Amino acid sequence: MTPAIEIPSVDVEAALKAGRPLIDLRSPGEFAEDHLPGAVNIPLLDDAQRHVVGFLYKQRSPEAAYDEARRFVAENVPGMLEALDPLLGRPVDRVDPGPAVAVHPGDLTPVPATGVLKAVAYCWRGGFRSRVSCHLLGELGYEGVALLEGGYRSWRRRVVARLEAERPGPLLVLRGMTGTGKTDLLRRVEKDRPGSTLDLEGLARHRSSILGAVGLEPRTQKAFDTHLVERLERIAGASPVLVEGESRKVGSVILPAGVFEAVETGEEVRLVCTMARRVRLLTDEYMDTAEKRAELRPHLPFIEGRLGHRWAGALVGLLDDGRFEDLVEALLEHYYDPLYLQTEKRRTQRLGAAAEPMSEVDAEDLAAAAIEVSGLL
Repeated sequence: MTPAIEIPSVDVEAALKAGRPLIDLRSPGEFAEDHLPGAVNIPLLDDAQRHVVGFLYKQRSPEAAYDEARRFVAENVPGMLEALDPLLGRPVDRVDPGPAVAVHPGDLTPVPATGVLKAVAYCWRGGFRSRVSCHLLGELGYEGVALLEGGYRSWRRRVVARLEAERPGPLLVLRGMTGTGKTDLLRRVEKDRPGSTLDLEGLARHRSSILGAVGLEPRTQKAFDTHLVERLERIAGASPVLVEGESRKVGSVILPAGVFEAVETGEEVRLVCTMARRVRLLTDEYMDTAEKRAELRPHLPFIEGRLGHRWAGALVGLLDDGRFEDLVEALLEHYYDPLYLQTEKRRTQRLGAAAEPMSEVDAEDLAAAAIEVSGLL
């Protein structure tokens, strides 16, 4: 029987506390979906290779999967080492990685790390990829590299538990019709008073509407949750925290129940300004590049359909004719404003006696409005 080879390991709290480089060994696709804060992606297998190994594991046998994985790993080792050297420094002597790659993952046993910790490596669940990688790196002379117990899943469990228990507050909630500058004001206040705001749309990379992804790259639910936890930990103790009023969904991501409840019941201030100001702001934001206009165009027929048959082609026509301000004003007057008023009516009915009249801030001059709102914190 082959003796077990010990691999140093740490739990997620120790890994975060250590402040050492975090090496994400998962495929680029897995990394893009979400990863530990500050992690660097140095994949042991790329997306296609991971798919092949997974297919073999399910359809043939674990051994067939391990054999193919070892072949892929041997091919990928040079690129991995090139990426690792800037993080960990190049070992004085490197040995042939072949024997280390050939070790069966079942012979690798995680044990609590001792000594100086220089980096933490992780895969999906602390299995084949992280065990083989940590063993390989140790054999190649990279000292102090530990695997993360439970891999990315241990981080994900921590995030979910944190969000299930979270109810931030007190909050000062910005409300107002589309185009009144709520997000701009939020960011102005954050610049003046760092750590005093919670920008949910910024964390989601979405403006929370049918056109909200134009010019942006929305985050996945998991990535949003990770960034939300980071932000909540950063603003803990601030009182009150400024946030923009949102529905339960921001784009495709869903707010945790406690966070949504805190937003719904926080003290509120409404931004107001003229239609002309709102049109200018939104035209500058959505129509400033040909790329944004092209991205916006496919969504307009959906809105036309919601407005009725007489609108068929009308919004697209305004865009194609370059009548950008007319398009924005039509969207506000006929779609966004009625939708906002309906949503606010339902929200007020839902809150009942808990719904208090909102104070108003003139947002015609956003710089002045930001100063006024900042004074309420």
